[in-house]
Amino acid sequence: MKVSRALISVYDKTGIKELVECLSNFGVEIISSGGTAKAIRDAGYACIDVSTYTGYPESPDGLVKTLQPKIHGGLLLDASKPSHKAYMEMQGIPPIDLVVVNLYPFGAAAAKLGASPEEVFEMIDIGGPAMVRASGKGALLNGSPCIVVNPGDYLPLIAELKQNGGIISQKTVQKLANKAFEHTAEYDAAIVNHLAAQRAKPAGKAVPVEMRMAIRFDDGTEGNINYTLDPLRNGDNPHQKGFKGESLRMPSYKDVIAGRGMSFTNHLDLLGLATVMEISRTMNFLGDRRNQVVIINKHTNPAVYAAREKQLDALTAALTTDKKSPFGGVMVTSSKLTKETAEHLAKKNREERFVLDVLAAPGFEEGCVEMLAGCMKNLRIVDVSNLDTWDKIHAGAFGYNMKWTVGGKPVMTEVDKTTFFNSDYGWDVLSKRQPTEKEMTDAHLAWIGAKAIQSNSFAFVKDGVLLAQCGGQTNREDSAKTAKMRADEFKVSLEGSAAATDSFLFDSAAIELLHGMGIGIVIHPTREGLTTGSLKPDEPILQKVDDHNMVMLRFYLRDKEGKKQPWRVFRHL
Repeated sequence: MKVSRALISVYDKTGIKELVECLSNFGVEIISSGGTAKAIRDAGYACIDVSTYTGYPESPDGLVKTLQPKIHGGLLLDASKPSHKAYMEMQGIPPIDLVVVNLYPFGAAAAKLGASPEEVFEMIDIGGPAMVRASGKGALLNGSPCIVVNPGDYLPLIAELKQNGGIISQKTVQKLANKAFEHTAEYDAAIVNHLAAQRAKPAGKAVPVEMRMAIRFDDGTEGNINYTLDPLRNGDNPHQKGFKGESLRMPSYKDVIAGRGMSFTNHLDLLGLATVMEISRTMNFLGDRRNQVVIINKHTNPAVYAAREKQLDALTAALTTDKKSPFGGVMVTSSKLTKETAEHLAKKNREERFVLDVLAAPGFEEGCVEMLAGCMKNLRIVDVSNLDTWDKIHAGAFGYNMKWTVGGKPVMTEVDKTTFFNSDYGWDVLSKRQPTEKEMTDAHLAWIGAKAIQSNSFAFVKDGVLLAQCGGQTNREDSAKTAKMRADEFKVSLEGSAAATDSFLFDSAAIELLHGMGIGIVIHPTREGLTTGSLKPDEPILQKVDDHNMVMLRFYLRDKEGKKQPWRVFRHL
């Protein structure tokens, strides 16, 4: 698409000079208004005022400028269609090829401490979203205009214009149209969330809008993060308010690209992202091609997960175990959601009324979002593409997680980034029988599961599939019994599976229990360096393991001197 005419109307003037310079070099006619027109002229370039272009004077306070047939006709009408072309010629409506718009900063105005309702509502943009949506629709239907809403896209666009002699490819037009609708959806969501918070606000009671965190370290350094607080649909329970923090310094996942607002627990269940990424990267580390992972979390614990070479196979394998818990859960995939996976979920919804609360993925193949949003009416769809490194997933606040206990006392724990693919680790085989290669792979995946499940945890894995699990019990033997009960309910055999727990077993009765379930390999941490807990001798336990021809394996970490260090994986937060 050759660019002959551009409409530029932006609140954020970043990068406009460079873009206008490029357009002017190609002889593009530029239409603008207000502060944008002034910025363009101050930079030494010519532009036509919107009021001159439309022949209609700007209203007081600039409320009506671009809401004109000559503007929107140039965005929506298709000059390649005879009826459209005749109408455009009769009414004097030239086509507009490029639209550069960004919106009033409503979110910043709403978060400003002490801002009056008038100051906030003044930042509700009308003409901007109308132009963005009209341009996006024109791009999708007619291939024109190209709509740009993010200053970060200026430089790639300039490079393309220079390379192609003032022409923008349809690939770029369509990609930027998608971004445009994401932009207006996020903008409208910010308005809706603000209004919802105001409605929920009790008379005379303030609600939080901003949180500032500062920490000072013993070396004299300091860290500061400012969060804008947006209201959630509800807190831990429907009668409680909830808020989520957003920080420009720490960009996180993009919610919600489709569906209604997220609740407090929906956000917590995105912990499943850490588990799928850990399993996927561990499989790569082990040289196993089954690196496509799907998990469904429920109340912060993995209900099911599986690793396969294809994403859809991972989903179907995961769903062969627990048939009850995944319903209404939070599903996360380790890679871009494929269309065949989306089609399978849609089919399962039609035939079994299967639904999810949240579906999160690092991107979505074309058509997936619309397909699933259309059949699962309450589904929230979340894009986690920004969290593309292990450090981003486990950022915490300055590397720490925090919880407030009774009396408002904060307790902190360092974020645990330790895993197989980034640590110096090893294992001791304490049994006479040595594990097979297949058992060792399952041992790694079961250990990751034991880490993801709330303590006291047990995870049972075979052939890359979580067969059963349980956590949150006051002793790990009860966790094992409950996991077995669930497996029996769904006729899932634990025979030959790897059973991992987040701390050590110290009773031979536990081995008898696991043997009765058919467990082949038991994984728990080393007791070397242990200073707390049971100090009972290992010999009776190991004797039982050898009597039943089982494998007992203990993972450990090595310090800088190569000495073994305990590796325990409790999760209490």
